[in-house]
Amino acid sequence: MRDYLEKQERAAFWRMKREQDSAQREASQLVQKLMTELDDIKTRKSQLEEQLENDWISMLRDGGTEETFTSSPVSQSPYRFDENLIVDTTDAVTRMKKSLLSHALLEEVPCPPKQVLEDSLVLSPTTPQPPEEELRALSLQVKAPSRLLQWATDVFFDPDTVSCRLSISPDLRTVTVADRNYSYPKNERRFTSCQALCSKGFSSGCNYWEVSTADSDGWGVGVAASEINKSQQLGDNELSWCVKWNKEGLSTWHRNKEIQIPLQRPRIVGVLLDCTEKLLSFYSVTEETEILIDTFRVHFQTQMFPAVWLYGLKKGKSLMIRDIKMTAAGAPQLS
Repeated sequence: MRDYLEKQERAAFWRMKREQDSAQREASQLVQKLMTELDDIKTRKSQLEEQLENDWISMLRDGGTEETFTSSPVSQSPYRFDENLIVDTTDAVTRMKKSLLSHALLEEVPCPPKQVLEDSLVLSPTTPQPPEEELRALSLQVKAPSRLLQWATDVFFDPDTVSCRLSISPDLRTVTVADRNYSYPKNERRFTSCQALCSKGFSSGCNYWEVSTADSDGWGVGVAASEINKSQQLGDNELSWCVKWNKEGLSTWHRNKEIQIPLQRPRIVGVLLDCTEKLLSFYSVTEETEILIDTFRVHFQTQMFPAVWLYGLKKGKSLMIRDIKMTAAGAPQLS
């Protein structure tokens, strides 16, 4: 409940910031338009003064200029910045949060670090504004990555699902594109494309793991239901969800539908699968922050397995499951 209220409070500040930015853009556009019209009037005024000085007789004979100088009306902006509504909303959320945080039951739970949304939304004047459909991808930068590590889970690649074009490390944590096909034992679960599942599936609880993508320039990281077919591509069907990176940028996929994400390439992808709430979240993880990439509402009746996909079949490219179980009690060590 506390987490929900804090999210609502941040969202209110975020909406207020959006309205302020939009109002400033509207004002800048109107000022620019007026300045352009003023320059046009000054130019025409100079032309008339010159004509009047050099050929005033012709102007009198012609009855003067027939032109009229009317600047185009500046339409009143349809934008309304309802500051009172924003202030009332934020005050109400803050009062509710303070009231609930004073409850004895909540005092028994450690309070998570404060998340400063306003700082993450400050854009430089030269930063292009993302289109409306990409606003959902604006991320919250959260200090203290250990918040997710409390759900850290050990996962390992399943040799029975690894594609014949991938080699698997002895510790079952790394898959690498090989220069030839391996003669793995036949298995009905082995992928025909350059993919692999992990051996551990989840159907309950909250589970978190991380995949290092630093050694691959084309990849997919996600989850897949146990019923996924060996010929199906990760994210191209209703049985799998993933975040992908290639030369076209970062995106999330499900049912072969792509959502472009305006973020830089993640070097580490964190995956949080909350089976109780049926939520799947992807994060771009660094030493200092966790940046939310996207969240899906997932529907499944069977187990969900961590899954990866390597793109391009470039020899030596690899993906590695990070060993974060040992660091769950303290600060993570990126590798």
